[in-house]
Amino acid sequence: MLFVWGFGSATNPSKANWAKAMLIWVLIWIVLGILFFGIFAAVLGSLFNLSR
Repeated sequence: MLFVWGFGSATNPSKANWAKAMLIWVLIWIVLGILFFGIFAAVLGSLFNLSR
């Protein structure tokens, strides 16, 4: 629904800007989650010496 509100032509400009901002926040949190998971996996891998 955020895509429809953000990029639809019949949407209130205020709601469109809000939807675009929310999409940016979601993207930021996804990237941070992937980075956190990668760091966590690397620390566990080195802790248990799984990468020989």
